[in-house]
Amino acid sequence: MESGDPDFLAACKHMRLLVNWMHGSSHNPSCQLQNNGRYQKGTGWTVGEQTEQLWALTKAIGGLVRYMTHAHRREVIEGLLALITEDKSWGLAAALQAKRKNMRIKQREWLKACAFACSTHASSSCACTKP
Repeated sequence: MESGDPDFLAACKHMRLLVNWMHGSSHNPSCQLQNNGRYQKGTGWTVGEQTEQLWALTKAIGGLVRYMTHAHRREVIEGLLALITEDKSWGLAAALQAKRKNMRIKQREWLKACAFACSTHASSSCACTKP
């Protein structure tokens, strides 16, 4: 959708800009309740704000790299970003394994519930799939 598109303009009438949760925590409670996405119906609770999180992870070296040569500064920052990437990659693998395990548990629970429902109804057309 382009900004001049009539559908875009119509959709904008239903939009409301909200303050992100990390920034919103510095506002007074009244402002947070009115403008923070955490307190608005229909908004999601997501981690988000990746740029601010990355900034927070790299903030500690700011004082050190400020006085380095350009080449050395780049080398240190790239090294730190490589460490952050490796750490996040391991975290992603663990999160995916946990999600898979949780999905398998829910799948087994659904199959049990489905089998029970099919056994209580005298219907030959059960929608359950056998494992």
